[in-house]
Amino acid sequence: MTTRALRRPVRPSPMALAAAALIAAAVAGASALAAPAAGPEAALLQDSEIVVNLAIEGTESAEGLAAFDATVRFDPAVVAVEGVAPGDALPEGSDWLDPVPDGDDGVFFGSYHEGDGPPGRDGTLATLTFRVLGSGAANIRLDRSASGAYDASGGSIVPPARMALVGLPVAPIYLPVGRR
Repeated sequence: MTTRALRRPVRPSPMALAAAALIAAAVAGASALAAPAAGPEAALLQDSEIVVNLAIEGTESAEGLAAFDATVRFDPAVVAVEGVAPGDALPEGSDWLDPVPDGDDGVFFGSYHEGDGPPGRDGTLATLTFRVLGSGAANIRLDRSASGAYDASGGSIVPPARMALVGLPVAPIYLPVGRR
């Protein structure tokens, strides 16, 4: 008589499933705007810089980009805004709204274009540079309730266009190796 060893089905952990989904998205060439807008962040070195882009995509399915405004929030005990620069998606000849503090945990900035001319396009609306002040999670995030993108008539183009922060530091994902 022969006996067979019974094998229990292997169930992957939730962390392994999440890691597999991230790897599959990366291999499939997922959109740059699919990056998380917030989440667990990597260990940050004091006095180092974090450079983050505010990106827009989907402007071709809207009436075109003529203006935007954005408020980005962060933990002021961990990071400080060093600069905000206009990006390449803005219409030619746009006027830049210099960044101003929005409370002690945010910065407001934007751009508008008056008159005729081609609209803006998909790409980077602005590049933000932060200086790391201390340890902890910087919690850099786009305040969607205080941000928007607009066509020449002043109508919102979000949606169908989408705005997101790209390039946020995230904690590394460690995958189990071998048998458990």
